[in-house]
Amino acid sequence: TLDRVTCLLLGSEIAQNRSDAKEGVARAQAAERLLKRWPYRSELLELNTVLFLAAAYQDAGRLPEASATFEQAAVRLTALGRDDTQRASALFNNWGITLTVDGRPLDAERVLGRALAISRDNQGEQTVSPMLLVNYARSLQDLQRLQEADDYAGRGYAKGLQTGDNMVIGQALLLRASIYRGLGDLERS
Repeated sequence: TLDRVTCLLLGSEIAQNRSDAKEGVARAQAAERLLKRWPYRSELLELNTVLFLAAAYQDAGRLPEASATFEQAAVRLTALGRDDTQRASALFNNWGITLTVDGRPLDAERVLGRALAISRDNQGEQTVSPMLLVNYARSLQDLQRLQEADDYAGRGYAKGLQTGDNMVIGQALLLRASIYRGLGDLERS
């Protein structure tokens, strides 16, 4: 059963990588059903399965289902005492992206803010992913908190430059251009 669940989860990931979102969801759902019938419990495997399923729903554009499934995963992480780990930060980041795309900016800001709080260490934002800063900035922009959004996007951009992460750099620049338009600073945009 464990091998089959693992194969189904990996198959879900492979299907998503091949742009076959429907098959990705089907395989993750099959893994979840199989695990529910198994007479033994593995809370970590159940958590992994829920995370794979949430990602599959997100990839398939099934945003309400993805959000509900990410929420289930967050509850499971808390129950396991792992809601302050980097894995939790990644979960909240992915959930926040889902909420942003689903047009739920208040919820997205709250969830992404939690990811930020987890990622920060005693030295501030040194350990925070630059993409998380940009994602959080996007949620602030959606809430029309444009000055704050610019600040976070700028910090994400600076970290992207430091790490040479072209994806972050591009996303931050596009976001900042949009923020500046919103602020009426067309020349800077």
